[in-house]
Amino acid sequence: MLASLCFLICFMLGFTTLAEAQIVECIDAGGKKTYAQSCPAGAEKQRDVDTPIPVVKPDASNDAAKKAQQDKENAFQQRRTERMRAEADKDAKQKKAADAAEQCEASKRRLDLLDSGRQYKRADPATGEHVPMDEDQRQAEIDRLHAEVQASCQ
Repeated sequence: MLASLCFLICFMLGFTTLAEAQIVECIDAGGKKTYAQSCPAGAEKQRDVDTPIPVVKPDASNDAAKKAQQDKENAFQQRRTERMRAEADKDAKQKKAADAAEQCEASKRRLDLLDSGRQYKRADPATGEHVPMDEDQRQAEIDRLHAEVQASCQ
């Protein structure tokens, strides 16, 4: 397995050296210079021309491109943050509205129960026992629930 891998790597490296193009400078009988991989018939090979691999040097245009890209990235991040904040605000408003609607319905149910005239019991805070409400407590609770319905059912 390792031998096949080594052979494959060497084989591929051999192709890369064959793929390099050699450029030569040719001068024809009229003295005209041409550049080609091989000189045409009747021309003399003058010299091999070295073709270095172009190296991209950092310059102002690359810096400007990097700055423009960074500006685009910053703008994208800002839009993303704003969108996420808006979605969070929207979710919070929806939750608040749902909580208010739930509170409204609960207050209306309790108010209907108290207005029905049936005996209503409440838990005594001291003992935890359910004790019937007297008429003054019932009326105070009805008044409180009316105010709560007005506040939460807008």
